[in-house]
Amino acid sequence: MASTVLQRQHRREKVLPSEDYVPKAMPHRLGTFAMTMTFLMVMFFINNPVATVGAGVAAFTYWIIGALAFFLPCIIATAQLGTTFPHEGSLYNWTQKALGSFWSFFVGVSFWVAGILGMVGSAGIAVTFLQGLNSTWLAEARLQGVFIVFILILSAILSLQRFRMLQFLVNMTTLLMLFVIALLGLAAFIWPLTGHHVATSFTRASDLAIQPGNYVLFSTVILAYLGANVSMTMGSEITDRKVVTRHLFRGGILVLASYLIVTLA
Repeated sequence: MASTVLQRQHRREKVLPSEDYVPKAMPHRLGTFAMTMTFLMVMFFINNPVATVGAGVAAFTYWIIGALAFFLPCIIATAQLGTTFPHEGSLYNWTQKALGSFWSFFVGVSFWVAGILGMVGSAGIAVTFLQGLNSTWLAEARLQGVFIVFILILSAILSLQRFRMLQFLVNMTTLLMLFVIALLGLAAFIWPLTGHHVATSFTRASDLAIQPGNYVLFSTVILAYLGANVSMTMGSEITDRKVVTRHLFRGGILVLASYLIVTLA
């Protein structure tokens, strides 16, 4: 009887059961560093700058415009919603409060489907990296499929491990990624200093111009900046509400800097 009354009250106030259950069942271990590493892991894909370098120096223009026009507003909106409603589920929870159950279900399913496609796409990137090392590896389509399935199975096994171990893996992997990005940036500066010629001209202001031939890059940049809310899916597990704004803005700066550095390199 008491549970029925509580469920009715939740429906009336648009309060999801997870808002009460998760904070009691899950430990509050995610601080600013852990959330920043998670945010960077979700947001940065090193293959995205590679897709923009064909436009030359204009790629920097698109990265900056995309950050100001799309990425920064997403971070601000996520920071506001995450601070006001620091609950598990991020978009699902926020949509429930704003638009009701139907649209929160629709958003939740869409988010879930996008996650599945993202997992397969990320595994496909691993295939591309391996073929970059040796073009004869995984040459057949069936071998590529087997390798992708192997990565998905490995990911499923990892997801069953203890949360602390998973967070340690995320932190170490992200730090290693930042180290590689720093090496790329250092190499980009050392290369011309040692007498080598740069592959792209930086001497003319017109090189930064947006032209009809490179308009399509804007969609690539916007796609790269999608996902600012993903880290807040674990909103009920943060140590305090200040973590929300800190990790979003610090992580946002790192993401933008990483994309610019890799594009330069």
